[in-house]
Amino acid sequence: GGDTEGRLAVGGTARLNIAGYSVGYATVGRPIPILGATADMLIVGGPEFNDGNFEVNGNIVYAGTRTGPSRYFEPGANSMRRVVPITFDASGNVKDDGTGYTFDYLRERMEVRSGMYADKFERGVVGKERPDEWSGYTLVGNDSSLNVFNMDADEWSGVSREIQIIAPEGSTVLVNILGENVRFEHGRITLVGVGVENVIYNYVNATNVYVYRFDHEGSVLSPHANWQMSGAAVNGHAVIGGNVEKVVGSEFHNFYFGGSVCNGDRLINPDPAVSLALTMDSTPDGKILVVPEGTAVTNNYRVINTGVSYLGNIIIMDDVLGEVASVDTADAPLAPGASTNIPVVVTVTTDTVFRATVTVDPVDPQGVTNGLAPLQAADSASVVIGTPVDPNVPDPSWSRPDFAIWSIAFYGDEPTSPGDSYSVEVVVVNNGNLPGDAGTLSLYENAPNTAAIGTPGDVSQDVGVLQVAGRKTLLFEGLTAGDYSSLAYAVRAFVDSENITQEWDDDGDNQGVLNYFIEDLRADFAVLAMEFVGAAPTLINENFTLKITVANRGQMDGDLGSIGVYYSQREAFGTSMPTTPDAILWVGPLAKDEVKTITCTWLYTPSVRGLHHLRAVADYERTAREWSVGDNELSLVYVASMPTLQGAETEGVPGGVGEYTLAWQGFAGDEYSVEISTDLTAENAGFQTLATGIVLGGSSEYYQTVDGVIYFTDPTEYDSPVMYRVAFPMENAQPQTMKKVRSR
Repeated sequence: GGDTEGRLAVGGTARLNIAGYSVGYATVGRPIPILGATADMLIVGGPEFNDGNFEVNGNIVYAGTRTGPSRYFEPGANSMRRVVPITFDASGNVKDDGTGYTFDYLRERMEVRSGMYADKFERGVVGKERPDEWSGYTLVGNDSSLNVFNMDADEWSGVSREIQIIAPEGSTVLVNILGENVRFEHGRITLVGVGVENVIYNYVNATNVYVYRFDHEGSVLSPHANWQMSGAAVNGHAVIGGNVEKVVGSEFHNFYFGGSVCNGDRLINPDPAVSLALTMDSTPDGKILVVPEGTAVTNNYRVINTGVSYLGNIIIMDDVLGEVASVDTADAPLAPGASTNIPVVVTVTTDTVFRATVTVDPVDPQGVTNGLAPLQAADSASVVIGTPVDPNVPDPSWSRPDFAIWSIAFYGDEPTSPGDSYSVEVVVVNNGNLPGDAGTLSLYENAPNTAAIGTPGDVSQDVGVLQVAGRKTLLFEGLTAGDYSSLAYAVRAFVDSENITQEWDDDGDNQGVLNYFIEDLRADFAVLAMEFVGAAPTLINENFTLKITVANRGQMDGDLGSIGVYYSQREAFGTSMPTTPDAILWVGPLAKDEVKTITCTWLYTPSVRGLHHLRAVADYERTAREWSVGDNELSLVYVASMPTLQGAETEGVPGGVGEYTLAWQGFAGDEYSVEISTDLTAENAGFQTLATGIVLGGSSEYYQTVDGVIYFTDPTEYDSPVMYRVAFPMENAQPQTMKKVRSR
């Protein structure tokens, strides 16, 4: 399915045999009336045009070889015609005389325009932020005229991204995206204030853009990139310089770009320019006219303004006829993009080459010269005396067969998933005026590009001799759909693929293509919850029990594999490959929408004191094919400390020289202090320092170390109970304290 609501112009090959497609019918964007034959809406300038049985509001124009269903057009309604070469007038319709703007010219102008946009500095930017690396940006501009945001492609891309653009109503927003690869999977762009017809996204140097279920709110300028779209949309004009592969309902909606970024935002030469096209009668430009001697023919001298300045004072000189026109345009100068034709009737009696030159002056809209130098352009046309040849009557001297693919279609169900079995029916025909051997029909299960003569097919069948206008149906069964390496597949049929028979049409219509699309279904695993069973651990090397809940939130079943548990992993892995975990919990397959809880009892805190981030990562080996890994991990924070402070009367305690001794496990690198308070309810106030600078392995008259335990002796006797406090540092946490009450 899918559609192009406005005009669709393709400079190269177009394969549009998509069920449910349409061109020129607006259901989302600006409405389009029934155009009939007044506008050319589906235009293909390349060598191959393969269309399906879908509706087009307006005319179909193509330059190359067409394959597709027979089309019937009501008299006076839209039509289909072949024009070589394809060129455009200022309104976007095809000029049958070939004197308009070419695809190459328009593409060059768009490349220049994209570069001009890219050179702009940021403007009006008051905010360009995102809450974290997984979220989309919020772009805020306050310029009432133009807001310019320059973005890196890696930052612009993402999975499940919601990008918000906020700018004043009526202003223009330009987003320049710099980088070769852009990828969107799910998400959207929302606009606040600024309208969709005032926003343009300029993919400056992108070569590949992949968009899955993501809509561009605004127009797109992408002069160098290939685009792959799946379930996506562009709500605006789209100029794409590379190939466009559309699958699963991708659409272009009929919204205009009405913003203003640069002076002269138009598809024409930024300087004054003129061109001249000289044709004779209805003969296309560049073709030789053949007429009997004494025939009156009409020379058409068409002057085209291809620049931005108005043009006046038109003078046309012909090498044979002399001055053929001198047009005073003071009252109505030739506007940018406009043209005028001067017909001159000439009687020809001999072979003649007419060479003409036009001279014009750049003028202002009132026709007054502006001081710029005059412009010139030239063209020629030839006439030969002889007997005209009817191109529709074949010359008997080269009567030949002409084989063609009449139709190619699925026989039964169309494949939609990897590995689906399907069948294809191909009908071949002899459109020539002689019978002939059609040789071999080769079938290629995925060949989007034209197959070369002699290329072996994946399967093939002999066709044999076809009589004039004869047809033959061939059925290929048991074919297998491709895998996820591509979402779009092109089944190509090639009759007389070994070119054993010389034909009329140089084998141009011997191939036909049938497209099908793999629905891109994936699993999507997530860690929904993680909690300690019982109290959270507080000590180093402490055993604890953990409960983890995971789910498959994707579109199909999948194998989650294992959960990697990291005892102290502060930073999220994100799209990076996780390191080796401290513990591994096997989960295995999860059905679509299935939720599973795993409980593990054999986990331990690390031997390092401090603040730790316990992290669980689903499918830590990254073996599953998922939509995203952003929700595959979750963390819990806990503090691992040391055992509690011990205290005893000095009798029997090493080094006991006083009334009371404190004991605690010491750690290398820590520095401890001992404080005392007579207020047993004291928390952080009322303490007085007894000693500082106590370290593992050290000693003084008050403390010593034995087997990693620090013993501190207070020689003072007290009449009432007191409270001791030992303060020590903690890695990644606030300093900690241990407290002990002495009864007397």
